[in-house]
Amino acid sequence: GLFHHWGVLSVPSSHQNFPHCSWSMRLLVLILVLHAALTLSPFSAHARYIQNVEATARSFTRNSVTAPDSGDCRRLIESRQYDQAILCYEGELREHPSALAPRLGKAEALRLQKKYDQAIHEYDLIIDADTTAEEAYFGRARANAALQDHQKAIDDFSAALRLDPANNELYVLRGSEFSILGDEDAALRDLEKGTERETKNARALAQAGLAHGLARRVDASMKDFSRCFAIDSTEWLP
Repeated sequence: GLFHHWGVLSVPSSHQNFPHCSWSMRLLVLILVLHAALTLSPFSAHARYIQNVEATARSFTRNSVTAPDSGDCRRLIESRQYDQAILCYEGELREHPSALAPRLGKAEALRLQKKYDQAIHEYDLIIDADTTAEEAYFGRARANAALQDHQKAIDDFSAALRLDPANNELYVLRGSEFSILGDEDAALRDLEKGTERETKNARALAQAGLAHGLARRVDASMKDFSRCFAIDSTEWLP
């Protein structure tokens, strides 16, 4: 039956490698995986993925000798005053038109306002000026993912990975995009590469656990969540 297919009635021997994973934790993981894989529509699964990308996303600030980010505009973003942040960054850009830091901050504020097309335009300008701007590829990938342009998101995550190949989180996020497009082989390769050496980023492991669950890879999902909870027992996906 369905539960036998999902392995709910038996615990694979591989789980014995995680003695910290109690039965209650296993049950918690199974509930999450089953809920994600059996009840989420493709659209809501994508929405959940976007929420998790936003939750795991790092705040990037590109240093500039001519116009360092004063911090005032960044604090407006952190307090979710995005309109004011955009005005703040535009003021810095008027003083230093070629500076990348304020343009990156403006792009981030636009993206957080869900003004994805405008954000992508700003990221494009940054990348045109500096093809090594990993932060811009990362931000543009998130904007493209939000627009459900998954191939472009994959391309940008790939560009960011070429600049930062040790970034485990980027592999997890690109793997999630491959999963949405139905390329499970590529998704699993990225998820495994992104989590095999992960020891600090609990949310990256949680994201991988959800992606594995949506791909009906329950054993791998439970392993990801077990490692996630070992790092941070309070971690939970929205």
